[in-house]
Amino acid sequence: MADSSAFLLAAAPSPGLWEPLLALVAGVAFVVVAVTQLRLHPFFALILAAMLVGMLAPELPGPPGQSRWVRAVELPLIEFGSTAAKIALPIALAAVIGICLLESGAADSIVRTLLRITGESLAPLALLAAGFLLSIPVFFDTVFLLLVPLARALSAQIQGRYVVSILAICGGAVLTHSLVAPTPGPLLMTDNLDLDLGLTIALGLAAAAVCAVAVYPVSFLLEKWMPVPPPAVKKRDGDAAGRPLPGFLLSILPVVIPVLLISGASATAFLPAATPGALRALLETAGHRNVALLAGAAVAVHLVVRTTGAGRYALERLLDPPFQTAGVIILITSAGGAFGAMISHAGAARVIETLAARGAIDLVFLAWLVSAGLKAAQGSGTVAMITASAMLAPTLAGHPPGQGLWVYLAIGFGSIALSWMNDSGFWVVARLSNFTETQTLRTWTLLLSTLSILGLLLVLAASRIAGLFH
Repeated sequence: MADSSAFLLAAAPSPGLWEPLLALVAGVAFVVVAVTQLRLHPFFALILAAMLVGMLAPELPGPPGQSRWVRAVELPLIEFGSTAAKIALPIALAAVIGICLLESGAADSIVRTLLRITGESLAPLALLAAGFLLSIPVFFDTVFLLLVPLARALSAQIQGRYVVSILAICGGAVLTHSLVAPTPGPLLMTDNLDLDLGLTIALGLAAAAVCAVAVYPVSFLLEKWMPVPPPAVKKRDGDAAGRPLPGFLLSILPVVIPVLLISGASATAFLPAATPGALRALLETAGHRNVALLAGAAVAVHLVVRTTGAGRYALERLLDPPFQTAGVIILITSAGGAFGAMISHAGAARVIETLAARGAIDLVFLAWLVSAGLKAAQGSGTVAMITASAMLAPTLAGHPPGQGLWVYLAIGFGSIALSWMNDSGFWVVARLSNFTETQTLRTWTLLLSTLSILGLLLVLAASRIAGLFH
């Protein structure tokens, strides 16, 4: 009882924190109601929420003499543009890589190679690995749409393991989607927390790989609890094309090249002082995220031309749909960035700083808790990552440099917790897998929440171990 009282006293806001706290609660509540009840498009919900936070903020930066109401309307749009400048080109290039992997047959080649390696008895592991790899440059919905027919065909062939196969895809794809750039959430988290992109990719891949080990056994347990018969198998459209698929190494190049180039740029920090400046500049330029993704996109386009013989006009038609999809994602992500920035401007980060400074709660656990709460409230993992990272960024000033990496991972893992009916991913999995809402809650939701908690424990343990060396 005494411990509970001490925590409540430590966590209670000081008088000067009530206004930022009100702005935070009102903004989040508005997003939740607007998206889930009013069915407002997330772009408008986030922009309007950002303006609302500005109006409730005690003070905002801006030109002297400008009305606070005008400032509350203009500043979110300035932050919207600032966010778009950071993420628009990477998201567009990732969309190009994604569609080219699909159209060239490279994605199919990757999946089939992995299936040959694992064999029929361990086929769900191949789907797990395929989801893990493909979700780095390709959005989750597209990866799932690509792989779910394979899950159906495999379950019919081996007479079972349908739920295991579906959840293997989900677990692998969600982990890299939430922890590894260039997907929008991790990309903007890296900027908000002022981290090195190469380090976040490397650490995100490592953490995702460790947690991916748990996907297979957890999926088996969930299938025993909630078995679902596979729907009727239909022939995949891609099988009728009859054209030869590119080799595995060539197929995976559009994914590997950006990762290697960005990692090379990060490695310049460890080069000897005598390293020629021209070499250092070359590595840093080639490893800039826009340049690296442009190189990956160029290889992906080459794959399409090589395998399909597509000309300029065919390529233009091919790239139109992914650019339209990327445009919507850029709008929503930039609006989420504006919302997160306005929460920061409103001083809500002082609430986080106070909790951390008073020792009321561990900073890494707090980062996970904020992200998980935002995810459960409004459904979007990307919005949860962007908003949580903007709120947590100011608290890192007094902490060791490496603390930002643990906060990054904690937010990423928190963003996959409690995926339920307000998450578009929930419905994608339910509809394409032929699951009922109850079945989806007892499989998809439980798997992601389990991975989220395992990820939190992993990050807490790693941060404690790292702290012993400081």
